[in-house]
Amino acid sequence: MSELERFVGWLSFHPPVDYIARSIVTEYLVQYQPSMCQISRLRTNDSVQVLSSFGPEVQEQGHVSSGKEWRLWCQENLITSGHEVGPWSKDSTQLVLPLRDRGAIQGFIHIGFAQPLNATVQAELVSKTTALAAALDLYFSLLSVFKGATVKQKDVREENLSAQDPSDPSALTPRQMKILTAMVEAKTNHEIAEELGFSISTVRQETMKIYKALGVMDRRAAAQKAMELNLA
Repeated sequence: MSELERFVGWLSFHPPVDYIARSIVTEYLVQYQPSMCQISRLRTNDSVQVLSSFGPEVQEQGHVSSGKEWRLWCQENLITSGHEVGPWSKDSTQLVLPLRDRGAIQGFIHIGFAQPLNATVQAELVSKTTALAAALDLYFSLLSVFKGATVKQKDVREENLSAQDPSDPSALTPRQMKILTAMVEAKTNHEIAEELGFSISTVRQETMKIYKALGVMDRRAAAQKAMELNLA
């Protein structure tokens, strides 16, 4: 199974939108050592709103920039050819690709790297990130994220989770307890998979089940709840 197939499988568990950028940096593109990822949507008033971000010096989720500010940043930082802009920055450290819904640009995925990348690696990343963007296009379209339903979707998830008993450790299997312990130790999914002998796909699936059992929305909250309940 390819990394893309595993990522799409993970999306099928409907992870919080604000966790997607972290997964791209720490898992999907980890071999390229990205330093940051920011996913934004283009709003109807031409402003750009951050949906998900991870890494140093990124804008926080919900941050809104004017369309003029975004276009100016692109013109100043990305390579231009005629009327075409991007996808790579002039210093070869940043990649920006559009997210689309029915062909129209509805947002952007912005990935940064600590060091300049050569042409071969750039081509590989454009290919992988284009495939990733296509998966996100469909996922966000199905959830109406491009239409501003992000908060609503999160509220629905929280309402569903709150109806469960998050403090019952018996809901967690021995495998999930091992993964949860590793999460408390701040280990990545790749590190957990290698240490416990599981596939990355298995770790991702079990992680989402852990969130559901504990009534939380992300990794940090799961680790905190585990410590509060003395589960790890």
